[in-house]
Amino acid sequence: MSGYHEERVPTADGRAYALLGFLFLGVSILLIRLWYIQVVRSPELKEKAETLGRISVAKPPPRGLIVDRNGTLLAGVKSQLVVTAQPRIALGNAAVIQRVAKMVGVDAGDLREDIEREKWRGYLPFPVVTNIPIDVATKIAELERDLPGFSVSSQPVRVYHHAKAYSHLIGYVRPPSEKDVERLKDLGVEEAGVFVGKSGVEYAHELELMGVPGRQELERDPRLRRDTQVTTTSEPTPGNKLILGLDAQLQQHALEALAGRKGAVVAIDPRNGDILCMVSQPSYDNSWFVRGLSHQEADYLYKNEDRPTYNRATQATYQPGSTFKIVTAVAAQLAGKFHLDAPAYCGGAYVMGKGKPIKCLGHHGSITFKRAFQKSCNTYFCDLAVKAGTENMRKACELLGLGPLLDVDLREESRSIIPTAAWVEKNRDGAWYKGNLAQFGIGQDAVTMTPLQMANLMATVANGGTVYRPRAVRAVQPFSKDKPEEIPPQVIRKITEVPESFWHVLQEACVGVVEGGTARAGHIPGIMFGGKTGSAEDGRKGLTHSWFVCFAPAENPRIAMAVMAENAGHGGEIAVPIASKLLKA
Repeated sequence: MSGYHEERVPTADGRAYALLGFLFLGVSILLIRLWYIQVVRSPELKEKAETLGRISVAKPPPRGLIVDRNGTLLAGVKSQLVVTAQPRIALGNAAVIQRVAKMVGVDAGDLREDIEREKWRGYLPFPVVTNIPIDVATKIAELERDLPGFSVSSQPVRVYHHAKAYSHLIGYVRPPSEKDVERLKDLGVEEAGVFVGKSGVEYAHELELMGVPGRQELERDPRLRRDTQVTTTSEPTPGNKLILGLDAQLQQHALEALAGRKGAVVAIDPRNGDILCMVSQPSYDNSWFVRGLSHQEADYLYKNEDRPTYNRATQATYQPGSTFKIVTAVAAQLAGKFHLDAPAYCGGAYVMGKGKPIKCLGHHGSITFKRAFQKSCNTYFCDLAVKAGTENMRKACELLGLGPLLDVDLREESRSIIPTAAWVEKNRDGAWYKGNLAQFGIGQDAVTMTPLQMANLMATVANGGTVYRPRAVRAVQPFSKDKPEEIPPQVIRKITEVPESFWHVLQEACVGVVEGGTARAGHIPGIMFGGKTGSAEDGRKGLTHSWFVCFAPAENPRIAMAVMAENAGHGGEIAVPIASKLLKA
């Protein structure tokens, strides 16, 4: 065989051609895409790139003013220099927090806690220290590049006048929490303000007070070290002015009259439900919350056994004692058992078979309604309650607006306790005896009331049976209008179940209490007024809550009032002189 072989000539492989084709196609697509991005979409992408470093934030509006019925300013706004913080940036540098804290004169731990509480805001700035001096603000502004997450701005900040006198009624503002943001979203507000109401009128009337924020864009540098304002796209609209029914002078007098005691004073206009005065003692300074609490202030507010933030006027419930005998008279009228001249015998106690006698303060002998009311005879009203019956006692409470919330335009309000059938079943295993009913008739045992409810009860007596819903705000003046818009009074109920003549009898009996009864120490020459005293046990021997409810003047009532002093003694000795001072004022 021959060893000769023919030389092979290389031939093109089909797979190589396919690879070259795919490469060519891929490069072509890449070039076309590059052309599309650089030429066709260039303007759009350029604008998008410019906005990536921007953030749109609200420009806070001045909060609405709050004034009393005579125009006295109670809560205003003032432009202040504030330090703002962006939690996402600030919390990443402990040394910067230490430095800023030292510059503004606050504890670094407190400053960090305040920022931690707001970390849900991310890059959105919020005021962390308010009302800083101009020299400190200037220094921070100069060093802003070295203080990532912090900056200085001028913002409208809430200012309270005579803060301790109005703190429980007006309430206070603070930066919003996540819960506040969600609550406002439910009310149709997409973005909460820098400060939001946390209690009182500030909370209940948030939508009227908050105003409409403007908008501004902030540009963030590539290292996220600071934001600088680029442009303002819209200006803020200030909130509405609220006009309260409150009389600032009466409020100051009430604060002074109750000084040194724990308790409350509430005064209402019986003609429309306006709250003329609402004081709770001890009080606190609501401006503390605006600038931030110190450790000492926080301890006073939250670790103090006297509970200064607790609104005793609307939240605290007490046994009303003999002031509740007004309700018992109404119940007897409903039952057809009220007879002005029908006597009962008082031998010093109301005796219930084998039950424990209920003591009376006197031995009144044969006694009829007006004298029993003047002398606050327990025996007479225990007997009257038993004659009226449990259901009529409960019905009288219902008609007079006692039990459910009055829905006053404040955040804080407690229900009173009325021993309804459901309450007795739940709390007394259904056991309800004649003795319980007798105690119910003199405002003891299971019944409790707030001072607000007792003031409103007296307002109903004063006006002849119309139950108004108490209100703090009587008018709203929008920023864009010259005149306020009056809020119509709201009538809960007109009590038609008892005759008009009965209210006249009850009013005359109240006048008799002041002219010659248990409240005669409060008599004011030249002013005829009516009232009812009460001294309610609270479980500690010898210490009773001192009550007095009243209305004035007798012939044309313009004010109804409840005074309650905790563990102070008899109503005629403590609460009556306080009310008398206020009526003179």
